[in-house]
Amino acid sequence: MKKHFTLIELLVVIAIIAILAAMLLPALARARDSAKQSSCMNNLKQIGLGVTLYVDHYAGMLPRKYYGAGNDNYWAHNCINFVMAGRYPLYDGAKGDKIWSCPGQVKTYSLPNVNGEYLGATNYGVNLNLDRDMNMSQMTVSASQGIIFLDSLHQECNPWMDVRKPARNHPAGSAVLYLDGHVAMENTERLAGVTSLFKLR
Repeated sequence: MKKHFTLIELLVVIAIIAILAAMLLPALARARDSAKQSSCMNNLKQIGLGVTLYVDHYAGMLPRKYYGAGNDNYWAHNCINFVMAGRYPLYDGAKGDKIWSCPGQVKTYSLPNVNGEYLGATNYGVNLNLDRDMNMSQMTVSASQGIIFLDSLHQECNPWMDVRKPARNHPAGSAVLYLDGHVAMENTERLAGVTSLFKLR
């Protein structure tokens, strides 16, 4: 004689499954966030390698940031991408360049079109204070303290402007690339509120 589940037994099994799911989902969410953070930090480490290659190739000069429409050669993002991949601009057809997109943030910020050419998109901002003709030998800040790229609300991170402040793309804060090539997670509110942290010289 076959034994069938009673309604009570079925409900108990469903309740146990629901409890287990409720216990596992937060852990899975944390694991997903951790994976996104690791991927983001790896992106910035690769970009840091590009900065090092650029600096070595140009006798200590840092890549220039953008200075207005038409000055597309001044985009630090694109200068580094050219050194790393031999390609300019960032945009590469349907493929794109994933190292310029933080996986913790869905929205990216398009670099401006220059002479009708789409320069690509990113959500890593370059330090506002990365000025023209800056040489590593001129830095007054320690290379381990000089911010160059970070999670940002704009492709040029400017802590003086709300729409261009650092972005909290991860539960732990914002990923930051420093001049010496190391990447660290930093408190987003501190980055946004202490403008002296962005000083390079």
